[in-house]
Amino acid sequence: MASYAKDPRCIAMAEALVPLLRRACPDGAAGYGGSYQVNLDDEEAAGLGGVELIRAAMRKAARQLG
Repeated sequence: MASYAKDPRCIAMAEALVPLLRRACPDGAAGYGGSYQVNLDDEEAAGLGGVELIRAAMRKAARQLG
């Protein structure tokens, strides 16, 4: 499995996700307790770089929340 940690697309997507995830979580919960769902079809996911890249960006964004 390729690592996307330093991929500019992953970094940009994670930076965009952090504020969305923060808004979805209760105050003081450090990223826990909220929920956010995005439904993409195969074509949309591919346009964003693929499922693996999207998952890597979500993990990166979640780590930034603490």
